[in-house]
Amino acid sequence: MEGAPRGRPASPALKIISHRMKLDQAEEAYKIFDAREATKIVLTP
Repeated sequence: MEGAPRGRPASPALKIISHRMKLDQAEEAYKIFDAREATKIVLTP
């Protein structure tokens, strides 16, 4: 899992995040979330 050091399990918080998208994709992200195809979407600049 992304963000976990080698040999260590991923943080439970990281397992909640199902998508990582750019801020300019916010409209698409909302549609995915609204359709319940995602549990948590993180938007980055």
